[in-house]
Amino acid sequence: RMTFRSVLAFEHFLLLMVVIFGLQLVDRSFGPVLPLFVNSLGAREDQVPLIAGLLFSISAAAGAIGNNLAGPLLRRAGARKIIAGACGTAALGIGGYFVAQNAWWLTLPTAIFGIAIGSATTTAYTAASTIIPSGARGSGFGLLSTASLVGLAVSPIASGLLAATSIRAVFLADVIILGTLALVVSRVMTTAAPPRTESLPKEEI
Repeated sequence: RMTFRSVLAFEHFLLLMVVIFGLQLVDRSFGPVLPLFVNSLGAREDQVPLIAGLLFSISAAAGAIGNNLAGPLLRRAGARKIIAGACGTAALGIGGYFVAQNAWWLTLPTAIFGIAIGSATTTAYTAASTIIPSGARGSGFGLLSTASLVGLAVSPIASGLLAATSIRAVFLADVIILGTLALVVSRVMTTAAPPRTESLPKEEI
C-alpha cells in the first residue's frame, strides 16, 4: 500500500515539493504590495489601479508563455538546469524592480519574471511526474498540490508583514528565495550516471 511517507521517499520528490512551494510563495507575494509599490514610484492615484492591473496581466500572460516554453526546453536540457536557470532568471527580473525609476518601466522585469516562473513551475511538475509511479499518482500530486496551496496561503500574510517595514523588503526576500532555490536545485538535483559496460571481444560474443 502506497503511503505519503513512501511517496516522499521518491528521488528528489521532497525537493520538488519545496521548489513548488517556494515558487508559489514568490509568485503570490506581489498581490498585497504591487499597487503600493507602483504608488511609491510616483504614479498618480488614478493611474495606480490601471498600472497594477496591467502588471498583473503581463505576469499572467508571461507565465502562460513560460508554461509552453517548458516543453521545448525539456527536450534540449534536463529539469535541473531549467529549474535552476529559471529561478535565477526570475530573481534577475525582480532585481529590475530595484532600479526602476518609473512605474511603467516595471513591465519589462515583470514579463521576464513571469516567463521564468511559468517555465520553472511547469518543469517542476513535469519532473515530479516522471518519478511518481502510476500507482502513486494520486498521493504524489496531492502532496504537490498541498505544497502549492500552502505557499498560496502563506505568501500574502508573509509579504504583508514584510511590507509593514519596507515594500522593497518583500522583493529582496523574493530574490533570496529564488537564488536559494537555484543554488539548491543545481547542487542537489543530480542523477547518477548509468554504470558503464565494456563491450565484449568479438570472439566472446
